[in-house]
Amino acid sequence: MVIVGGGSIGLAAAVDLTRRGYRIDAIIEADQHRAASLRCAGRIRLTGLIGDGELPDPPVSSSCDAVSEADTVLIATTADRYEHVAQGMANHVFARQLVVLATGYVGGAARFAAALRRHGTTIADTPAIFALNTSPYLSYADGQGAVHVAAAKSWMEATAVSPGIAKTHADAIASLFPGCVVADEQMASSLNNPNPIAHVPAYVLNATQAQNEAAGRIPAGGAFHLSDVTSVQLENLRTRLDDERLEVMAALGFASLALSRGDFGNRAYGPGAREASPPRIGPTFQRRFLVEDVPFGLIPLEMLAQRTGTPVPSITGLIDLVNGMTGVDYRAAAPALADLGVV
Repeated sequence: MVIVGGGSIGLAAAVDLTRRGYRIDAIIEADQHRAASLRCAGRIRLTGLIGDGELPDPPVSSSCDAVSEADTVLIATTADRYEHVAQGMANHVFARQLVVLATGYVGGAARFAAALRRHGTTIADTPAIFALNTSPYLSYADGQGAVHVAAAKSWMEATAVSPGIAKTHADAIASLFPGCVVADEQMASSLNNPNPIAHVPAYVLNATQAQNEAAGRIPAGGAFHLSDVTSVQLENLRTRLDDERLEVMAALGFASLALSRGDFGNRAYGPGAREASPPRIGPTFQRRFLVEDVPFGLIPLEMLAQRTGTPVPSITGLIDLVNGMTGVDYRAAAPALADLGVV
């Protein structure tokens, strides 16, 4: 197995899967500083809910060459890096390979397949690509080889571009991540991911604190403690955003498959899935709350709303607000509907 991404999910998976009998042939990390830090540490140290463990001498590489030798590839980068990852992997993937994205975001499997083709992979050579609708762990890595897991999801879905691919690899997917089930409908599964609804308003309504944390002017509040910065107003906004998301899913014909943000959380974090008192490590607000959740979560949802004629004023307003706050046109970075498998 090869893991692409040496961040929190990649490192947690490396130790967890090794302990469960998988061989990790390479951890591919494009960031030279992070790769050097992992090599210098000489081990990955795992703590937290799923136990303590260590992977000595992790095989860290900055090249995607190892992909050509792996039966299974776990993509553990943020969604904004998928295009870059696909470019590096395009000449190394093969048809019998299993590629799993954690997490895929809207239409993730179709989007990654489109990116591979865009960078030179022929349709015949496209591997079996799956996307999880939530990450396997709630974890944080310090950049020096240590990773803490505060939660291991008790339920998640994996979907492929076609139900036929999903059924063929269902057993392999289930063995990778306990609690993971294979679902047929890629778009519905990915639209149920609540991260964009939860993360983006939290960042926007706490933007000054987020900026001060990032600059080191105030202590970081802890990666597992986003609930500390909630409010009645924030929850009201999240509720309205979630209502609009569910309206779009209904307009797409997915009403029976739609999960509210609360129902999704109850499934993903069943009994025993979280630490009772996770440590305060890392920042409260992370870069991915904007660069991942906006262009690959909220904006595709807005595009689907426009396709179905569904009004989503709160979603559109939040995107406009983020663009205005940051000076970045996140709509320009969003995938096309065709890349999401929408014709």
